[in-house]
Amino acid sequence: MLKTVEVKSGGNKPKRSRSGRHLGGSLGRKNVTKDGLKMRHRRKKRHENRRKDKSRNNKTTPPTLRVSQLIPDLPPHLALSRKKIPQPSPPSPGPDLAQHRRVTRAATARKERVWDYGVIPYEIDGNFSGMHKALFKQAMRHWENFTCVKFVERNRDEHQNFIIFTERPCGCCSFVGKRGNGGQAISIGKNCDKFGIIVHELGHVVGFWHEHTRPDRDNHVNIIRENIMSGQEYNFNKLNEEEVNSLGLTYDYDSIMHYARNTFSKGTYLDTIQPIDVPGRKRPEIGQRVRLSEGDISQTNLLYKCPRCGRTYQASAATFSSPVYLDNSPEEPVRCEWRISATHGEKIILNITSLDIEKSPDCKTDYIEIRDGYWHKSPLLGLFCGIGQFHPILSTGSRMLITYVAKNPKGHRGFTANYEAICGGELIVDTEGHLESPNFPEEYQPNKECIWKITVPDENQVALKFQSFDVENHDSCVYDYVEIRDGLTPDSPILKVFCGHKIPPDVISSGNQMLVKFVSDGSVQKGGFSASIMKEYDECSKIDHGCEQQCINTLGSYTCTCRIGYELHSDGKHCEGKFFSLYADLFFSEFMDFGDFIF
Repeated sequence: MLKTVEVKSGGNKPKRSRSGRHLGGSLGRKNVTKDGLKMRHRRKKRHENRRKDKSRNNKTTPPTLRVSQLIPDLPPHLALSRKKIPQPSPPSPGPDLAQHRRVTRAATARKERVWDYGVIPYEIDGNFSGMHKALFKQAMRHWENFTCVKFVERNRDEHQNFIIFTERPCGCCSFVGKRGNGGQAISIGKNCDKFGIIVHELGHVVGFWHEHTRPDRDNHVNIIRENIMSGQEYNFNKLNEEEVNSLGLTYDYDSIMHYARNTFSKGTYLDTIQPIDVPGRKRPEIGQRVRLSEGDISQTNLLYKCPRCGRTYQASAATFSSPVYLDNSPEEPVRCEWRISATHGEKIILNITSLDIEKSPDCKTDYIEIRDGYWHKSPLLGLFCGIGQFHPILSTGSRMLITYVAKNPKGHRGFTANYEAICGGELIVDTEGHLESPNFPEEYQPNKECIWKITVPDENQVALKFQSFDVENHDSCVYDYVEIRDGLTPDSPILKVFCGHKIPPDVISSGNQMLVKFVSDGSVQKGGFSASIMKEYDECSKIDHGCEQQCINTLGSYTCTCRIGYELHSDGKHCEGKFFSLYADLFFSEFMDFGDFIF
């Protein structure tokens, strides 16, 4: 049975959970006599005493381990399990409760927890600010930059399993690997919104436990249990080889998944973990939250069987080539993979400048394959072998996958290619899309001009909603700016021009087309912007929109208002005269004794 495990980031004091008592219901009702209240109080007291006695005698099902009670606001498919205080007799595993222990970086030994093809779909709760969303993307891009793992926005038709960035009572916590039953939460609380902590939590999502709970940890660190905060001892338990597979790699003090020396310590200056002294060597530092270590990267690439050659590119342009074997062929077929990741609103132009690959029928054995997306199921843009040069290849989105396979590379030079991420172009949006400045969430480049021409289906409007905005400020927005026009031509009416640091209001076109232009000069670079593009329908354009007097269109809905002298009825659609209402109130209050008065 698949075990459900939730882990919390070390370094912050955990919040204490509620007891395992039922959280709902009421303790009293209206219209109860004093005697009845006394009797109820006595019954309640006896019931509580019996429950306490039963709890003391029944140690096999401690109430603190009931998931639905620990976090009652989570739906069942998102419930996080948390063990609070170790019990003398651990509970038997249930469908969602198999192991309630803190964890390590050492990779999960359970293959069902590894994400298929290294693709991790995600969603972000709407409660997070644009700054938080940019931070999440930075952390995900950090993982992508050094591994073959890919974080992609969830497509409801394609991705059954996915993660949700949210905030839950556990603070900083995440499941280890893929649960396999739909959405799973990665909680980023108030004190967790730091780059390094988010990278750490994503490490649990990828499939890593905390490093200090590896089966071989006693050869590398000492656990000082007398310094551990009461109730947190279980966080330092050691896992077994059925749960952890270190993939043959040595213990990594520098791992971003390692606890710091004083994590869950009774005092700031008391250590809970100490690296074992090695004569002639300096004791290593532990608990960094800055970046992935070399060990983190190596272990991820082993866990997800990443190709040994190739890499991820996130820069605006680069040149790369296949390995060359002029004398001896490798013992195994060569497989390389280059993953190009631009930002929303950018496209990728790939130029294959030279090609010398063993020719085979239909290019089945040796070839270079270009996909219009992030994985092998993305549309095929080209499959090539032999000798030659080719026209530039353009992606339709912001990702491209290049795969090189060679069973007989000896005597062939492979290929050389370069790419450039270009901003702007035509965007056809059926329901919803995204737009970002070049290099977002990092600083945009100098001297950029991007023009996006956005079209939604007929009889709809284009709505632009900004989530993040940081563009060089100026009173007149003459240096760096975002310009929005009501149409697709450069002389279409200007709707808005934005710069600065405040998130702009929503912008809605009058028709089904909008032009968005981003300009940066050569001086100051900022964080740029991120925005959602939505298809908006103007309910007020209908004759039967439902409002008696005035209809005001809003993003995703509409509201009714009334002219001066009228006020909106409680039904939200009709209007009634303020003067008549006031007169009627005064009139009836004056003649209220005349019950037979008839209009």
